[in-house]
Amino acid sequence: MTNLFIKSKIMYYILNPNVSLRNYRNAPNCLVFKNKRVPVFIPVDDFVLLSLCDGQTDIEENEIILKYS
Repeated sequence: MTNLFIKSKIMYYILNPNVSLRNYRNAPNCLVFKNKRVPVFIPVDDFVLLSLCDGQTDIEENEIILKYS
């Protein structure tokens, strides 16, 4: 799997610009890779944590972060 993060110097996480988080009516909690444009379903907890990866929210490294790194 593609590394979803660009790790900044102050240990904040930013989603890779080639990845988007999307909620569709019939497909909630999805990752969408720009080159494939096919939604990949992810657990709600993963979606919530990944949505915090804005480069401004301090997130401690955990199992979810490691799963997508």
